[in-house]
Amino acid sequence: MDYQPFKDAIMAWVKSQVDSSVTVYWMEQGPVPPRPPRPCINMKIVTPSVKIGGKDDLRYVGGNFVVNGPRKMLVSFNSYGVEAIEIMTDLRDSIDDPDVIDQLGAAGLAFVREGDVENLTQLLDSNYETRAHIDIEFGYNIENATGIVEIDKISINGVDVPAS
Repeated sequence: MDYQPFKDAIMAWVKSQVDSSVTVYWMEQGPVPPRPPRPCINMKIVTPSVKIGGKDDLRYVGGNFVVNGPRKMLVSFNSYGVEAIEIMTDLRDSIDDPDVIDQLGAAGLAFVREGDVENLTQLLDSNYETRAHIDIEFGYNIENATGIVEIDKISINGVDVPAS
């Protein structure tokens, strides 16, 4: 599954809620980038696809089997800098904004659950660095279509038999 549209929508949401001086980036596989200037927010999809509920819906539509079902993903947000706690609190509080709900809904995402804003202030060299964290669950729906291959013959005990 391509998560890029979801990541783009989440990035747009976060950037719309913070000052333009805040660096916002996804934690990706690969070389570790240089330490960004403060304040900053990094994000990571922790669990990309958790199935919600029982079986997915399976339908036959236009010659295809279509599987449709709800999923959720957990995204971890970390903020660093003097205003880290306020940034995470404001981000969490924006979840109920109708414009934010519409913005993420247009990308197929919905808020499922948000965690608490955690103060993770740490000693860094000889000073304390303010850090904050929150986990947010987003819901989305998958839909996969699988074409049906027509069987023209079957083999029974080594003998080919026409299927029709």
